[in-house]
Amino acid sequence: MLVAGKWDLFADIMRKNIEVVKHTGADTVIASCPACDMMWRNVYPDWARKLGIDYNIKTRHYSEILAEKIKSGEFVFPANNMQPVKVTWHDSCHIGRASGVYEAPRDLIKAIPNVQLVEMEHNREKAHCCGSVLTLIKDPPVAADIGKTRLDEAVAAGAEKVLALCPCCQVQLRVTAKKKNIPI
Repeated sequence: MLVAGKWDLFADIMRKNIEVVKHTGADTVIASCPACDMMWRNVYPDWARKLGIDYNIKTRHYSEILAEKIKSGEFVFPANNMQPVKVTWHDSCHIGRASGVYEAPRDLIKAIPNVQLVEMEHNREKAHCCGSVLTLIKDPPVAADIGKTRLDEAVAAGAEKVLALCPCCQVQLRVTAKKKNIPI
């Protein structure tokens, strides 16, 4: 609603979401979706301040929780017999630059047996967009070119697979790989 300019509707939905969390007695929202994480972590607090709403809710992405459990030894991925695979991590705009979550997903990947993380040239704060936003605003040819640039980086890094949290990025990268015949 916010991006569509329906600010009153957005504010109503935000108020209801905040009320529901407070009603449960929770003080933390754990998100799986990068866009939801960005809303709860960055957008809701700003809007709550503007609207005079008390907002004492923390936001964590599930990868942050699991990375902590891995570091403390509370969680270990089970051994597996899959073939070793090289993967790279795509820092999506929402979970990366908007929410600042960079290391936790990498820590998870590094903890998976038989998985080797390789980094693309542009990563973390300097990561490139996959182009999915352009697809959404009806410029698929440009979006595919942007996606190709990102996938070419993955191939250059030696990755066999690209991992991403954002469902929009996943679709964009999958579609681009198919359209541009990129072997990843």
